[in-house]
Amino acid sequence: SNMFNVTASGCIFANFSVFNGFSTGNAAQIAWIDAGGRNYYSDVQCGGFVDTASAQGVNARALKVTSGENTFVNCTVGLDTVTRTVANANLELASAAARNKFINCDFPIMTSSANSVAIIGSGAGAIDRYTKFQNCMFYNAVDSTSTTISAVANLNAAAGGSLVFNNCTAAGATKWGDAGALANSYVDNAPPTAATSGLAVNPA
Repeated sequence: SNMFNVTASGCIFANFSVFNGFSTGNAAQIAWIDAGGRNYYSDVQCGGFVDTASAQGVNARALKVTSGENTFVNCTVGLDTVTRTVANANLELASAAARNKFINCDFPIMTSSANSVAIIGSGAGAIDRYTKFQNCMFYNAVDSTSTTISAVANLNAAAGGSLVFNNCTAAGATKWGDAGALANSYVDNAPPTAATSGLAVNPA
């Protein structure tokens, strides 16, 4: 079900895209898995959900991280080409993934389900220490008929670590997270001074 599975450590991946779309598709398709750790990604696009089967699969992901200390810079996680219809996620964090960083990354969403999310943790202990998102955009295309999602992130209350959002934007989402994610998140974003300055979400 998985297109790429990285098990090596200390590698650099740069300047390419993965288009995870097939004529038949698979409901549990994952475009890219990092299970190695300490890898560096620059200008990489993990294009998931690009066929009907995976867009309708609750276990489909664009990126799954089961390792620690990876850095993603100027990357795109997911695509909004095909409308997602279920509670799947651009990014899954699992197996106590620790100290991963996403810097200047985009998480595009096109969905007909309010239960789709950008980030999901696999049960208790999905993350360790923290996962950092800096200058990232979580954009759900609500002005292009996409359905507003209930939350950017979905975590177990005992996630094992924190999500830290610094200077990020969420559009087309009601909250930064469900109850478990809000309990395990820290949001440090500049407040807008007026509606015209680009108020994207009313955070809770």
